[in-house]
Amino acid sequence: MNATYLFEKPYREFHNSESWWSSFFSLFLLSETQSKAPRSIPVWRYAHPNRFWRSGTFETTNITFSNIVVEGALCGHPFSLSAWPPEYARIKIDLALIRDRLITLIETKTIGASIARNLLLYGHIANHLTSQGWQTSLYYLISYGHESRNDADWKLISQQELPLFLWEDVFRLASSTALGRSLGVNLDEYTDLPIDVGEPKPT
Repeated sequence: MNATYLFEKPYREFHNSESWWSSFFSLFLLSETQSKAPRSIPVWRYAHPNRFWRSGTFETTNITFSNIVVEGALCGHPFSLSAWPPEYARIKIDLALIRDRLITLIETKTIGASIARNLLLYGHIANHLTSQGWQTSLYYLISYGHESRNDADWKLISQQELPLFLWEDVFRLASSTALGRSLGVNLDEYTDLPIDVGEPKPT
């Protein structure tokens, strides 16, 4: 099964919020970076209608309580900027990770919400930070089984060429940890991945 089946528990109409799962992911990153041998997370790409491929890895090192924030309101202060565009004031992204001059923004998705609402806004924020001399990356953490009306989210992911973390990889890595075991479920049951068919040929 894919991770979406776990997000539906205990009931599809009554389940943990995306904020809860964002916190879980941040704790996973903290526990991983403190382990003897931190493991990387695969980075995926997607081309509509059904082509996935691994495009790299994300290193889970040098992550601390002081440099990872869950749903913090973005402002200029953490980026040493005296001014912050008013159109971005108080915007919250699910996870912000600042390591040296490298900023990683991560938007998590489980069930019940589309990526469309803030997709362009988050991209503009990332571009603004890049223009201010920061190396900025924006990822979406999503399930291979993510549902969207008329496949709209997957079409946007393809059109915008968004890099992805898959919850299935996170659960596979977390299943052997104390954090993963604390859920009281077998996370290995929710780790079905797409077939890596390779990068599509240029048209």
